[in-house]
Amino acid sequence: MTKFVSAIIAATSLFAVAGCSTETGSPNELASAQTEDALSSCPNAQGTNAAIASFAVAYGTEAHQWQILNDFEEYRGYNYQMMLRPTATGKCANNACPVTAEILRYQDSRNDQKLVYDGEILSSYNFASRLTTGWENMRTYKQGNRFTFPSHTLNFVSMQKSTVCSTDFTYNATVASGTLDVLVNALRFTDGNGQNPYLFTYDSGGNPHLRVSGNTLTIDPTGGTSGDPSTSTSGDVTLAGCQGMSLAVGTPAVPDRVHINVTDSSGNKVPVVADGYPCACSLRSVPAGFMRLNNPNSPNTFYCSAT
Repeated sequence: MTKFVSAIIAATSLFAVAGCSTETGSPNELASAQTEDALSSCPNAQGTNAAIASFAVAYGTEAHQWQILNDFEEYRGYNYQMMLRPTATGKCANNACPVTAEILRYQDSRNDQKLVYDGEILSSYNFASRLTTGWENMRTYKQGNRFTFPSHTLNFVSMQKSTVCSTDFTYNATVASGTLDVLVNALRFTDGNGQNPYLFTYDSGGNPHLRVSGNTLTIDPTGGTSGDPSTSTSGDVTLAGCQGMSLAVGTPAVPDRVHINVTDSSGNKVPVVADGYPCACSLRSVPAGFMRLNNPNSPNTFYCSAT
């Protein structure tokens, strides 16, 4: 069974990293050696389930809430494609959510087939379509007074390895009324096109659930969540994976466009200077390459390139 190691956003220094090698992985992965069990347990067609989990985790961590109708809006982007972007007045306005903003750039069709999310090459077209469909579903739910949820506050606590399709992200949470269980409705935008086991557990009736304990809640995206410096097949930190998001530093946090994190087999994050760092991305036919900041359409993401 493939093991996953994820790394996401530290409370004081926002960044997103991850990768799946043959032994280990994390938000976004090389996945060349994922087992049949992992693949069947974690359906991730065209990378979109894991990419949506990536967005949900980054957004919840940076904005401290899931209020997608308040914080994001639809617009026509490149090639007139419908996509999501931060609103001018929401929690992610004015570049307040740099990791989330970079993940949203992956919707751009010029990024199609360039990213790897948990063993699948991401379709930017389908990612954009699923995000906007989820946003529209939430609008319909609100108009019909369905799947309601209260105002709430989230504070990222920890990330932990768990079982296949389950790297656990835990938040301290408060709600204005009711219990934390109801916040599953705030994430209904993530599974409008079918079940998403990267975020939820499901009961026999197909209803999604979060795991709640006291004042904490846990969602379950696996490795594939937010970037992709992955470990090498030997489990060391001498290789990065298919892509890695630049570390964000300062207050407010800004991507430094210099460093990424690589992740060892124990989940320890090691910052390295990204440009020229050795990498391997078999899914994009780069068995031995170097990390480069060479894509203006996702300017804070280093990609594994042949030269």
